[in-house]
Amino acid sequence: MNENRDMAAGGRNVDDGGAESSKLPLDDEVLKKVPPEILKIIEHRSFKYGPAPNPVAEKITENHITKILDNTAEESGRRARDKTQSRKFTFASAVLAVGVFVFLTVFLKPDRDLYVEIIQLLAIFAGGFGAGYGVKAYLEKNGE
Repeated sequence: MNENRDMAAGGRNVDDGGAESSKLPLDDEVLKKVPPEILKIIEHRSFKYGPAPNPVAEKITENHITKILDNTAEESGRRARDKTQSRKFTFASAVLAVGVFVFLTVFLKPDRDLYVEIIQLLAIFAGGFGAGYGVKAYLEKNGE
């Protein structure tokens, strides 16, 4: 009897094994008195209620799924190309930095004071650049 009240209040009728049963939320005595045509209507209506289906999900076809998969593959390819270009740029920057250091070492070694001064300025520039990058990364991490 409590199960029937729960069903009338919006609950589901669950049997002892935990599976949902197809019993209607009415007493057995009442069900015996209901004509078969009305019983079919009651059964149909009782299973119709529940969460509303997503109208967009009902209209998705195979073509839509194929298009989504194609777009995902294209996006994945774009990310791979961007990552490759980023690595090439980083490698070129490192080669350029090493080249400048070697150039300065080879051609300014006789003028030791100028060499030390340029190396100090480059170290200060690199430190400022690294600090700025660190601050930017910190701000992005904290969402500011």
